[in-house]
Amino acid sequence: FTSPCFEGRPERAEQRLNDLIGALIDHDWKKCYIIVRDEFKDMHELFETSEPSFTYRTPQSLQVVEFLETLWKEKGDGPLITMDAGPNIHLLFRPDQKELKKEILAAVHERFLK
Repeated sequence: FTSPCFEGRPERAEQRLNDLIGALIDHDWKKCYIIVRDEFKDMHELFETSEPSFTYRTPQSLQVVEFLETLWKEKGDGPLITMDAGPNIHLLFRPDQKELKKEILAAVHERFLK
């Protein structure tokens, strides 16, 4: 509770959950992407602005997230992107995104995991 960004956090999380449920019901994948992205960034911002501050995001994880966000902008589609309380990036794909999944995972491996 030491982050200045904590004010309104429970309400933001609750609203995002409700919005995400609605977006899933509506099959609005892009809206799901935006909600999930905003939620994980909000959560990590709390860590980084708390007292004492800490971060789980690494330079490499930030680069991967930026790369994935660029792909979304270029393609208008992609996986949902989130991070846990660690540097681990989680990608959630729809069943019809099997080829896109292969492309993205190959590109991430080639660029960042060699």
